[in-house]
Amino acid sequence: MNAVFWPYLCNSRRSFSSRSGSITPRRHCEPIHWSFHSPRISTLKGTLLSLFRMATQQQHQQSKPPPPPELPLYSWMERSPGSRLVYIRYPEAAELELSQQPLVGPLGFDLEWKPCFVKGQKENPVAVVQLASADRILLIQVSAMHTFPVKLREVLEDPAIVKAGVSILNDTKKLWHDYGVNVSNCVDLGLLARTVDNPHWKGKYSWPIGLSRLCEVYFGQSLAKGKVQRSNWESLLSAKQQEYAANDCHSGWALYQHLSAMIPVMTELPLPSFYSFDLTNGMAFQPSTSLIPVSTRVLWNPHNPFYDPGPPPEKKQKEQKEETTKSEGTASGTQSGAASPRPFLGPSSSASRPDHAGRGMRLSEPRRTGRGRGRAQEGPSQWSDGTRFGRHHRNSGAGRGEPSDVQVRAS
Repeated sequence: MNAVFWPYLCNSRRSFSSRSGSITPRRHCEPIHWSFHSPRISTLKGTLLSLFRMATQQQHQQSKPPPPPELPLYSWMERSPGSRLVYIRYPEAAELELSQQPLVGPLGFDLEWKPCFVKGQKENPVAVVQLASADRILLIQVSAMHTFPVKLREVLEDPAIVKAGVSILNDTKKLWHDYGVNVSNCVDLGLLARTVDNPHWKGKYSWPIGLSRLCEVYFGQSLAKGKVQRSNWESLLSAKQQEYAANDCHSGWALYQHLSAMIPVMTELPLPSFYSFDLTNGMAFQPSTSLIPVSTRVLWNPHNPFYDPGPPPEKKQKEQKEETTKSEGTASGTQSGAASPRPFLGPSSSASRPDHAGRGMRLSEPRRTGRGRGRAQEGPSQWSDGTRFGRHHRNSGAGRGEPSDVQVRAS
């Protein structure tokens, strides 16, 4: 940054040079340049900047709320010490496990599949089906099998066994799309929580609630998330992957046990259709209708007529400011519009304008000539009494008290 000082005795006109960025005289005076980039000023500038940054950081830290305390992680082994984990990769082993010891509901249900890291790539099929009961956790890797286990299909299609999970509608639709398997008596834990514990949950009834959020509220524990969630679920599962998958489905089972115990205490018992459904041929129907023909079934939608969503969410401060500004602008425009004079609209408008003799007459519409669409041209305008005016009769009335750029003549 440079400053240019001129001697007081120099009275010459100055001109600006775009190349040098300084003002130079046209005569013999030369500019005197003095630079502000001295060491002392640079040091002072840096000190002021550092102080300003420190003050801004302190203000931001004071306004920022303190982070919530870290919750302990959910562990299926701590909550159900007597349970056992079974990892199955072969259909024969799945048939043997489900035949010797049939699963008894309710079951925690979840799915895992290999993520896609390329935009536009087709989604990979389901790799692992996770089922959790009171005594067992089954991790069945169907992607490693040449066929879908028959016993597993029977368990999923059994309407007497509850399958509970979060966002279970999307999971069951994907399972049908990949393997053609129906799933009956599916319970959405988010809808169940909004039904039995309405005072705690507000907002739209169909809004999903995460599995980790439910565990934090009802168990005081959180689910571990991270790179394991986005790992390859089609390869041989590691110990971390098995623990992650087991915690997901087991927490679903534990949450269903906790939330379903709150139903008998309610004053009005909810219908199962408020939070459960049957998925058949990729479509969700009302529960307990698996024996009814598909043509006579009723489609299911998440709806609870007794649910109270609470007050609408507060508007953001920015939207409130914009609305206030618009209302103030409208009010001021209305007040000023009543007292503001009528603007001049030009000679070709329909406003009233006195002619050279002081007569008040109204302009007629301009004459349009020319050919082609959108090529209308304005010809000479005329007053309502037939007289014309135009700029092509310039200076003909000058010196006689008439406007020099308007010629008035009889039509």
